[in-house]
Amino acid sequence: MNKNKIWTYEEISRPHIRLFQLVGFIPFEETVNGTQLRTLPFRYFADIQEEPLFTIVYVFQGIVTYSIVVINTAAEATGYYVILLACGYLRSVRTRLRSLAERQDKLNSNDKENQNKTTELIYKDVLQCAKFHQNIMVYCEEIEQFMRIISFVGVFTTIYNISMIGIKMFQYMILMTLNVFQFFTYQWSPDGLLRESDAIANAAYSTSLKQVGNHKSINKILHFLIMRAQKPMQLTAGGFVKLSMETFGVMIKSAFSFFALLRNADI
Repeated sequence: MNKNKIWTYEEISRPHIRLFQLVGFIPFEETVNGTQLRTLPFRYFADIQEEPLFTIVYVFQGIVTYSIVVINTAAEATGYYVILLACGYLRSVRTRLRSLAERQDKLNSNDKENQNKTTELIYKDVLQCAKFHQNIMVYCEEIEQFMRIISFVGVFTTIYNISMIGIKMFQYMILMTLNVFQFFTYQWSPDGLLRESDAIANAAYSTSLKQVGNHKSINKILHFLIMRAQKPMQLTAGGFVKLSMETFGVMIKSAFSFFALLRNADI
């Protein structure tokens, strides 16, 4: 390499211009039969090169494209946020139920008067946990209604892209990775909600075995909590595809089998 080479302005600016072309800030230019033509980011029903029509259509396509990207990203991020928020609520209920074991140790070591006071406090705490858990379940049902269509579109578009891109996996490895990651995010947060809601039943069952103060009302509430938590909260895509890491593995395996079949058939 010549250390004394003087770089021209064109050589220095070429990578930057190429970058802006890739992100859509500058239109691509191509030469056809000695004529330099500009191309729009997306196909248009007519070939336009005249100004200001070309600039108007170019700006319009850019605004629509970035608006769709921002709206889609915001909708998905909001869904992930509310799902993880529900997971945090459920974990707080589980932590409060497990803390009853510590209160039971104090209950067994104190005198009878303090035992009655502690039992009443535990009863109120268990009742609050049951009511809070009920509110969380209503909140999760609202999340299901909100995310049903979004998850349906996201899951099936990404798995379709994975199936089609897989035919030329090595050529489109970056795009393939992005689609797999996006498909993973659609399954990861609902799977966390599924696990957290299922863990409530185990926490309530462990607490009921302690027989806190032999308080029948406490155990009755815990039994109802166990019955409700035995049906964990399962989010779906479109109301018929259950979202979980198990679904992620099954659908990814099916997609790889599909494009392997296409490669073997030379389609």
